Amino acid sequence: AAKVVAGVPIFLFGVFIRPLQSYLRLVLLLLASIHFSTGVWQLVAGQEKVLGPALVIFFSLLMFFFVAYTTVNRMRLLRRATEVARGDVAAFGELWDRELEAARAYSTGKVDSIGRIERIAADANAGADK
Repeated sequence: AAKVVAGVPIFLFGVFIRPLQSYLRLVLLLLASIHFSTGVWQLVAGQEKVLGPALVIFFSLLMFFFVAYTTVNRMRLLRRATEVARGDVAAFGELWDRELEAARAYSTGKVDSIGRIERIAADANAGADK
């Protein structure tokens, strides 16, 4: 029963404190594997009449599941953030090139610079809304 009582806060910690889970992922997996092996060892040793080993195994499997779930979810979010950042870099590079082109046109006096800058700003705003 003491191991179940010790396992419950670890399980709750792994579920409800998700931001820290990325730093403590290996620790949580180690604790889950220790609890799982302890529960299996108690069942093999003939203590299956007690509810404790089954609960230890249950909580350790839940810890494995939630750590795996949050890992996959975190990887998905990081992949999405990387794609968004790449799109932002490409859009900023294009905008920067257009602004340089407008500045060169203004310095040579070949084109109406205010109108050109307004068109660039309108294009950038239209691109940001997509």
